[in-house]
Amino acid sequence: MSDNVILLGAGASYNAGIPLMSNFIDTMWNIARTGRCNGKQLSDSDRKVLENALGVREDLDGYHGRASFDMWNIEDLLSILSFNALAGGRKEKSRLEAVTKGIAKTIELTCGVTHNGKLDSDPKEERVPLYENFWVSLLNFALKNKSMVPPIITFNYDLVLERSLLRVLTGSTYFNSDLNRLPWKRLVIKYGAGSFTEAEFGINIVQWEKWGEKDRIPVQTWGPRLIEDQDLDEVDPSETLEIPIYKLHGSVNFPRPQRGRPAKQKTAHKLITALDDPLILPPVFNKATASLGGTTWADALNAVRSCKNLIICGYSLPATDIYMQYFLKAALGPNQDLNKLFVFDPVLFRSDKGDEAKALKRRYSSNFSESIQHRISFEPIKSQEGKGGTFEHLVFLLARYPLEILFG
Repeated sequence: MSDNVILLGAGASYNAGIPLMSNFIDTMWNIARTGRCNGKQLSDSDRKVLENALGVREDLDGYHGRASFDMWNIEDLLSILSFNALAGGRKEKSRLEAVTKGIAKTIELTCGVTHNGKLDSDPKEERVPLYENFWVSLLNFALKNKSMVPPIITFNYDLVLERSLLRVLTGSTYFNSDLNRLPWKRLVIKYGAGSFTEAEFGINIVQWEKWGEKDRIPVQTWGPRLIEDQDLDEVDPSETLEIPIYKLHGSVNFPRPQRGRPAKQKTAHKLITALDDPLILPPVFNKATASLGGTTWADALNAVRSCKNLIICGYSLPATDIYMQYFLKAALGPNQDLNKLFVFDPVLFRSDKGDEAKALKRRYSSNFSESIQHRISFEPIKSQEGKGGTFEHLVFLLARYPLEILFG
């Protein structure tokens, strides 16, 4: 198991353009109302998906006479609909599916990290370097320390991590003469979900054509290229780069098991393509049941139980998320090797620290004994002004001062 584990919440996808839970429905509503997103016109079918989801939300307006919940909060809305689906038959299940389709469509429309699925050309367009730098830093750490890339546990449905990783491992953008001879011949992205267990690629080092900055003459440079549908059974485990990405709440590229798998696709397309009706789990007390299938939750739990450093970014452990509180208790309770738990959150770095910062510290601390409380770092060393506690802060430290937060 890895000495390090990284846990990412919704805040980690904010720089990709994906809205936070607090304003997710507002964003969906604005896109549907204007018919535009990121300067582009929506198709009639995409707009219809969003309008159907918003229509279900409006149908719940009558609940306010008897129940208190926030119709503009996506987690409140999903929770109500999931219990209705549990008790109400096919019609209520269809209403829940309409909202999950709207969520998936909103994520994909707003996501600024893209990939065309091609692995034979050096991608340049529409880059979001922050996420690619995240992977480069983790790969460099693994190379220098001869360790594995930390398992990543994420609550996010999007494909930001997958697309940015494929960009990093395709072409010469991030690999100079000192780094182009990667030691790995095989890449395995491990989900552990029943509907999507893993994606596998061969890794070759090839010559890429790159344009010179001054004379505009193409030059040959070395860099990695991922190969699909290659027989990799003979690759030595020491030459395999395994990256666990445990998506505990589902993902926009996870097919619903009961609907069958989608038509056969190339591995890259399957990895980076958002489905119209993906497997997304509502935030209620059935997350770790057979809903995802496979070993996702068990593997994530075991990863945290054996890690020495746990890094949490973009997740504030809200008081309403009782399930995750017990997940962390069950994971860290038997972990006798824990060295540090780092919490990255912008509220902890604000100049006017107040009740919000105190409440966040209290939420984390109250879940653990005094011995673990002393190991929680709420203010990892600072980064650029105004970015403390953000995903940008985490990537800055991974690139410049990795041993400040990674156990190595």
